[in-house]
Amino acid sequence: MILKFLLKSIEEKTDSNDAVDEYGKEFKKVVMSYFKRISKKIAKKYGKVTKVDLLLLLSKNNIDDESLLDETFVEEITYQINMIFEVSGHKALKQLGTKAEVSTKEVSKLALQYATDHAAGLITMIDETTRNLLRTEIANGVELGLTTDEIKYNIMNSSSFSEARADRIARTEIVNAHIQGNMQTWDKSGLVDKVEWYTGRDERTCSICNSNHKHVVKVGNAFPSGSFHPPAHPHCRCDLLPVLNS
Repeated sequence: MILKFLLKSIEEKTDSNDAVDEYGKEFKKVVMSYFKRISKKIAKKYGKVTKVDLLLLLSKNNIDDESLLDETFVEEITYQINMIFEVSGHKALKQLGTKAEVSTKEVSKLALQYATDHAAGLITMIDETTRNLLRTEIANGVELGLTTDEIKYNIMNSSSFSEARADRIARTEIVNAHIQGNMQTWDKSGLVDKVEWYTGRDERTCSICNSNHKHVVKVGNAFPSGSFHPPAHPHCRCDLLPVLNS
């Protein structure tokens, strides 16, 4: 049995989109602040080196790891993920009612564990993508015969640190935390053994998500596209509905 009041609200606007609307601005602000800090550090470092040094860095595939380290970002991103998971988990628990075999305290513990683990992986992914983008920027600058000042300028204004990238990261990770808050709470409740995929079902919905729309699978099983849950891709707007044990 699908919770009908959830279905009614999700047909108007998915809960994952509500989460993006509520937390998107602050999450993006955290990412952009990080981008600004590390772009200045990197530009300062590479603005002082010669082209020979840049070529040596590229040949050794060695974009300075230390320039990307930022403890403030680790703390802020962990807090954001923890908050979104916890709020979503508590809402899911309230919707399930008093029969759920999980407490709000347990949901909070799940949130902290997920935030700590996921933030570490997310930061590693962001850093590695940033290094790859920087390698490309430096290699292009050297190939075009740009001065180190010109390369420095291009780094500061590259897609590595753009608002578009920050927005993509924020939206995707908010949906991730929201979905995980729901799924892990449903799993612990003892009341949910299946989930239904729900899309925005409009002209912006991609073929991947359309193939999953309204399909019901056991928790832990893959949907037709191969995804186990939203987000199926960056900027995914999909959501899940719980199917109560019969």
